[in-house]
Amino acid sequence: MIIDMQKAIKNKTAHPDDTPTDVKIAIKDLNLYYGAFHALHGINLDIERGKITAFIGPSGCGKSTLLKTLNRMNDLIPDCRVEGSITLDGENIYGSMDVNLLRKRVGMVFQKPNPFPMSVYDNIAYGPRTHGIHRKAQLDEIVESSLRNAAIWDELKDRLNKSALGLSGGQQQRVAIARAVVNEAPIIFADEPTGNLDTKMSVEIMDLFTRLNRELKRTIILVTHEEDIALYADRIIKIVDGEISVDQAVKKKTARVVKAENLELEL
Repeated sequence: MIIDMQKAIKNKTAHPDDTPTDVKIAIKDLNLYYGAFHALHGINLDIERGKITAFIGPSGCGKSTLLKTLNRMNDLIPDCRVEGSITLDGENIYGSMDVNLLRKRVGMVFQKPNPFPMSVYDNIAYGPRTHGIHRKAQLDEIVESSLRNAAIWDELKDRLNKSALGLSGGQQQRVAIARAVVNEAPIIFADEPTGNLDTKMSVEIMDLFTRLNRELKRTIILVTHEEDIALYADRIIKIVDGEISVDQAVKKKTARVVKAENLELEL
């Protein structure tokens, strides 16, 4: 695919002073096209630093497309065209920002964890090695720290040399989260991270995201079609037909008991 990056983004430069300090990602007049299909329509949205934001909506509404656009994962899709601006800490991600630098600043977690066909240790060490870290003592420290942050060190510390493919679904998802935080990326994008998990494991994974947000100050953007999962967020953005239809803060004291209809989030 050819994305015309020079023409696609109208506002190619942004000075950090243009963006309030509590805004991590600023989206202005974002439109995205796949050929003639208009997938995202005039999105204007500020993502707050240090908060959990949930994109919610039915299948095909554009929520995952929006998330992928924030990480330039549409770059290789044929006939994709992006208009508008997306800034990260005031810098336009479709302007002068190197895509590899962007990926270092954003950790990704998907619905299917898809561990590499290698050991647990090598799954975690893969990213640091690609960034030039090869000293074993340093890698050992990084692997342990990442697995501790993903709340799975005690389960896997004696299985580091075993294949990650042999882990349970919940364990694989925690390894995926460990990979997402291994480079201390300040942002985590999670696309339907509980979609393949049972209720108990879904709660554990969402409690983990909450801890990463509260204790490690990660900014998290979560895509889900499940209102119970969305209620873990500080803010819920409902997307319908590629447009924002609801933008509402979640009252934490009632987040676990409020029904989605009270937030006007009928799916």
